[in-house]
Amino acid sequence: MNQEDASTLLASLALNPTDWGLRLRTAEALAAADRGPEALALLKQNVDAPISLADSRKVHDLTAKLEAEGVEAAPVDELLPTVEAAAEPALAVVAVDDGDDDEPVYVAAVADDGDDADGVPAQELVEHEGEHGYWEDGEHGRVFIVAEGGAVKPHEKESDAAAKVSALTTAILVHVAIAVLLGFAVIAMPRPPIPQVTATLSQPDTDQQVENMTVKRVSRSVSSSSAPTSFVVSSVAASPVSVPEFEGEQQKFDVTLGAVGANIGTGMSFAAEEEESMVNFFGIKSKGSRIVLVIEAARYMLTDTKGGIPAYDKVKEDIEKMLGGLNKTTAFNIVLFEGKKIASFRNELVAASPSNVRQAIEWIEPINKVYEEIGIREDYTTAPIQEGIEPIPVDDLFHYIKALQRALEMDVNTVFVLTSGWYHIHKPLDEREMEKFYRQQNWGEKEEAVWVKAVQDAQAWLDKENAARRAKGVPQRVLRDWHELVAELQPNVRRKPAPGYTMEEVEEQVKNAKEFYYRQANKKKPEINIVWFIGEDEEPNLNVDTHFKSVTHRDGGKMRILKGLEGLKNVTGDPK
Repeated sequence: MNQEDASTLLASLALNPTDWGLRLRTAEALAAADRGPEALALLKQNVDAPISLADSRKVHDLTAKLEAEGVEAAPVDELLPTVEAAAEPALAVVAVDDGDDDEPVYVAAVADDGDDADGVPAQELVEHEGEHGYWEDGEHGRVFIVAEGGAVKPHEKESDAAAKVSALTTAILVHVAIAVLLGFAVIAMPRPPIPQVTATLSQPDTDQQVENMTVKRVSRSVSSSSAPTSFVVSSVAASPVSVPEFEGEQQKFDVTLGAVGANIGTGMSFAAEEEESMVNFFGIKSKGSRIVLVIEAARYMLTDTKGGIPAYDKVKEDIEKMLGGLNKTTAFNIVLFEGKKIASFRNELVAASPSNVRQAIEWIEPINKVYEEIGIREDYTTAPIQEGIEPIPVDDLFHYIKALQRALEMDVNTVFVLTSGWYHIHKPLDEREMEKFYRQQNWGEKEEAVWVKAVQDAQAWLDKENAARRAKGVPQRVLRDWHELVAELQPNVRRKPAPGYTMEEVEEQVKNAKEFYYRQANKKKPEINIVWFIGEDEEPNLNVDTHFKSVTHRDGGKMRILKGLEGLKNVTGDPK
């Protein structure tokens, strides 16, 4: 391969710089013509075009060979100058003598200034005229006419028509198969039964005569101190039983006997509106047609000074009397509370029928019977309290205020509360607020350690004390809280402070609950009565006394204090 061959290949490469095959042949021609620097420049030029594995190996081998000979690459810009996009190529076609339909070879036009499109001077290209072609002046400038030979053909793109047809055929076959399978699917549905119509024809009985009957009014009065046993008569057909008329104002109740008076009728069920009943709630006498008894079940009710478990048994006995004295048409419910836990006999008020009263008594009977099961049982629950009453969120409600708010949700007109007193209602604070609170209370790590040790000592003392009581067969001691026993055993130990809601906030909570459930519904606000049960040697706290009176006196309620087991004796009698 001579100098003229290398120059021709350079001209073609200028038109197709991304053709690695042409680039490799040009480099081999240049190397053979002792133009190694130019050949190495072509091989090292950064071309953004794909290259086959075979051409890549040839490029690597030729590059290594030239570099081994000490050849240095020439500047690429001088070898293959960039062809300006503005210059449009002139095309020339050479006719072949043998008549074969060879494709023409396209070459770039030569610029008018004497340089060809490849940046090679025209004079140099003229010198290369020969068997490969010749230069000619044309209308658009000088062009190099390529002589007869093989044309450079563009790479043909492989047709993907077969792949597309194959994919389409597969999709059609899959859909046809699915359609065929679905054709065999059968959905079985039961046949609806044939409706049957049964008709009964009755002929009028002309022989039966309807007689007029006169019902004699029956006067009612209490004839004995014991109420007769009530029973229920049911009938599915006409009955000749005479039914007396009833007048609500003549109802008689004996609350000490726990049963309804003599005028309960024959036991037939009659629809009637709720009727008021008089109630003697541990010495507070009041009345109502929709009544809720709110009873504390916490250990605070069982301390030694209050009488322990025997005192609570007396409380349950008196509640049974109250329930037994209710009119059958009076609606009632019971709500128990212990700390944050509350439970209700029913989620809503129910009529004081004999069966409901009996079930309520059975429901409250197991509470605080033995020391090992103090408080509300796990299976005792109630409906969740509604949100929206301020200032105390539902999650923070505690002790009697939580049970009272649950009772006020039941559309009542009278509430009776039995509690052992006021207890701290914890107010949750974040870490920063708690640190600030303890700083204000001068409570640090030293005070905390002393308090923890005092509680541990009190726990050990209580375990020993109750073991001795069990051995003697006497009721075990129940504490209100550890503050009580720590103050008794180590009076010089300071009580641990804790953030909490104030009595004023609790009073506001009760007021807002009444406004929300009653005033906004144009209903009369309910009366709240509180019995404060304290120890026989305990003096009532003035602040707590004022607080309870503030809660009860607002809407006509009452407040009373009872001391110990003796205070419970003969306190619940005739409500009149």
